[in-house]
Amino acid sequence: MRTQRVLILVLGVIGTGLVLHYFPPGHHRVYPVCVFHQITGLQCPGCGATRSVYHLLHGDWLLALRDNALFVLALPLLGLWFIRSFRPWLRGQPLGLPGFTPSGVVIALLLLMLFGVVRNLPFECCRRLVPPTLTEGL
Repeated sequence: MRTQRVLILVLGVIGTGLVLHYFPPGHHRVYPVCVFHQITGLQCPGCGATRSVYHLLHGDWLLALRDNALFVLALPLLGLWFIRSFRPWLRGQPLGLPGFTPSGVVIALLLLMLFGVVRNLPFECCRRLVPPTLTEGL
């Protein structure tokens, strides 16, 4: 049973990686669009994260940082969270989120909000946090 769960998880990660590797965001409609960006014209904290993963899979760290610097810098923490989230499931227990401290949640939400606000400010230094258009860098 554990082997099957590990296989499902590994195949899911590999399958997702292959889709992102061979089907660039902005050129295929398999990816969701940001409703927040469509409605407001502003960049949410997650805008550019899918393109960032695409560039990481192609070994281009600079373009990945350009698409979403916060996401790239948070990847080690996101990886740990992913492992902690699926560890009980791999042991045959129900899938659940690992416990978060209230202060950790508040800090994460404040960072997301700060990044979302700063990347939408009209200053040149802040505009560098906005991902390029969908076709640039691909």
